[in-house]
Amino acid sequence: IVILNVEDTNYKGKLIIVDDPSRVILSTTDYKGSRGEFICDYLEKENAVIGVNASGFIDTGGVSVGGQVSGMCVSQGEYWGSYKSKYTLLGFDTDDRMVVGGTDNWEVYNIRDGMQYRPSLILNGEKVVSDSAGWGLQPRTTMGQCANGVVLILVMDGRQVGYSLGATMEDCADILLEYGAVTAAACDGGSSSVIGYKGEIINEPSTNMPTGRYLPNAWVVKSKTAVADTE
Repeated sequence: IVILNVEDTNYKGKLIIVDDPSRVILSTTDYKGSRGEFICDYLEKENAVIGVNASGFIDTGGVSVGGQVSGMCVSQGEYWGSYKSKYTLLGFDTDDRMVVGGTDNWEVYNIRDGMQYRPSLILNGEKVVSDSAGWGLQPRTTMGQCANGVVLILVMDGRQVGYSLGATMEDCADILLEYGAVTAAACDGGSSSVIGYKGEIINEPSTNMPTGRYLPNAWVVKSKTAVADTE
């Protein structure tokens, strides 16, 4: 795993480069329907090195505890949530290839871990998003994959004047393209955007919670020891 700082006039963030896509899984809360879990909780229970937020969640009044996922997700064959036609799939198939697109039949694509959000950023090596996609400068969490299988996870800080205002969706797509992504899409962003690494948060989330927000699920990168133990 390589972690790089990315920076421009409006944003600061981190790009995580993972050489083995089989280590990237989606972990879901153990308290479905009640509350989510913090990013470092996901790392601990999955024996993972690093992780970021994934799906959006029902957030009436902006005070949700992440117990109700928005859209559909699947973690190691366990489905949760309801399919949303306006969202796009971001997932990995059983060959560890990233699949992005608007389909409700995930079994056809052998999706082992996946979630829904929007928008798609890169398809077949071509950028398919422009400017902010209607959401302005915001904290962002996005993911992509290179042709050789390497996974790119990009988290942008935002909503913090004097430090980082945030990025557009096109900013994220451009960075992922620069590092070789041929496929990419967005996860939830805003105050949910967070990176947990070895038990600590290493970015600057816009939430005032030192743990980051409660999350319904998270993309995590399992340690090489954990992967070996399951083989």
